[in-house]
Amino acid sequence: CFVGKRMIQYRQENNRGVCMFGEYNHMEYQDEVKVVILGDSGAGKSLTLERLMNDDDDVVKTYSGEATPGIRIRHKPDLFDDRKILVHFWDFGGQEHYQPFHRLFMTKDTIYVLMLNANDSFLDIRTRHWLNTINSAAPGAPVLLVVNHIDINPTPAISWQALAKAYNNIRDVIWLSAWKNDQEKFREALVEKLKKLILQLCVRGSGLTEPEARVRDALSTMKESCIRGYEYVRICRECGVADGEMSLLGRLVRQGVVYTRDSVQNLYE
Repeated sequence: CFVGKRMIQYRQENNRGVCMFGEYNHMEYQDEVKVVILGDSGAGKSLTLERLMNDDDDVVKTYSGEATPGIRIRHKPDLFDDRKILVHFWDFGGQEHYQPFHRLFMTKDTIYVLMLNANDSFLDIRTRHWLNTINSAAPGAPVLLVVNHIDINPTPAISWQALAKAYNNIRDVIWLSAWKNDQEKFREALVEKLKKLILQLCVRGSGLTEPEARVRDALSTMKESCIRGYEYVRICRECGVADGEMSLLGRLVRQGVVYTRDSVQNLYE
């Protein structure tokens, strides 16, 4: 699996290892959080992410409408005015042929923004499909349901009360039109609720010791996009992490700083 710094594309390879996303001075931030945006093709995921990244009404005018190929990772360092929180947004392409691969990158301690198309005649079935997928890969992870395209269909045929009873990890149901809402309405509908959930999930200070923080920074500033497991272990040793490197890796994966698909023993190969 090749992992780029800004975009993930799926390709079959046999290399095992650890892959890095983005180049940030992580020491500048109090917390880091991974937010996954997922849903069917046409639900409005990419436009919603553009509006989250750019607090500007002009985003809609310049939006290209291009579908996300695979997974696109973007980083938002300034979502909060009063807290230094680095948010890693993962935009999952909704095309059917990508969906089986999504589970590889779904982790616990992650916020899931499930985008729904209010105009979908199979809305209830598709909503349950995605919620089951999330709960299978990341049991109990918090989910925001975002019902988009309400300018086309303001009253979709679905029982939100029944869903809330069946899935207790649904934190809120948000109604919006990513295309029509001005930025003030968009911010009120989604941004403020997402920020509240991020604050609840934040791993304060990342829970890292000084040597562990050096490992994180060494990984995030490397020129390579992907390294082998034994190279990761070597970096840990050089930074003063003599044991607990697998526990550290798990935390970095959940925060969206790095990714690995391998079991613990394989990382030493």
